[in-house]
Amino acid sequence: MDDRTKNAITQTLIELSLDLFPDAAFVDKYGGQLIQTNADDPDTQVGGIFAYTNHVTLELSQGALLDDPDGALAGKGKFRRHIKLSSLSEVESKGVREMLQAANELNG
Repeated sequence: MDDRTKNAITQTLIELSLDLFPDAAFVDKYGGQLIQTNADDPDTQVGGIFAYTNHVTLELSQGALLDDPDGALAGKGKFRRHIKLSSLSEVESKGVREMLQAANELNG
């Protein structure tokens, strides 16, 4: 995957997050950007965006608790799950908006 595609996916995830969570903040950490739905409250972290050589992932902090009827989530950790994105079209086809909304609902 070229840098242009990675940047486009990353920017789309940021814009989508801001559309869903207008008060969101993006905190540089662990080589990516953590998403807090409320800039003033680190307890509102829903996940993060991380770019790798061949894909971008949206990591969801409590992803193991989410319903995933289409099998978009990967990972086997106790809590975290991720959605691997290799193209811009996968942001929509893998239901990223719905997953982010559901992840936020877990925060109460």
